[in-house]
Amino acid sequence: PPGSLPRFRISLEEQSTFVIQEFALAFAAGADRVEFCKLRTNPAPPESIEPYGLLRADDSRRPAFNAYKVVTTYLRDFRSVQWQHLADVYAVTFDRGGTTTTVLWTMSRQPTRFTVNAIAPQATLVDEQGNTRTLAAEGKTYTIELPGAICTQADNCFIGGAPRLLVEAGS
Repeated sequence: PPGSLPRFRISLEEQSTFVIQEFALAFAAGADRVEFCKLRTNPAPPESIEPYGLLRADDSRRPAFNAYKVVTTYLRDFRSVQWQHLADVYAVTFDRGGTTTTVLWTMSRQPTRFTVNAIAPQATLVDEQGNTRTLAAEGKTYTIELPGAICTQADNCFIGGAPRLLVEAGS
């Protein structure tokens, strides 16, 4: 209707991507805490259903639920946070005392290879759904493959590609 706010429809993949990007950037901007609106999609009234809950009305998990779990696992208890914007890539680094987590994503629609200086000889690479794999540093760097942005809102690509978290021992 006239005067109402525009509705943005984003894919389930973009929703999970946005959860991690939102938390990383909010903490980098100085937020003490970040909340997620809403836990569950409400089934009634049907015209008000917005598919943005972490859980569906039947309590099944959306991909954003797993992304929220990634955030609460790998970004918690940080001492400081710094962010950099290098060309199309965002890098948000969380010093968690004995562990450093760097959240990386590209705003490009194309996949991007990005090199990060290594703190430790090996690290854990975590995707937006919580899947992990071990990476070995080559020389003193890691090369990370960042998926391109989906951009379902073609004219306003405000959600980047799926983030990758690089988790290293050390600070």
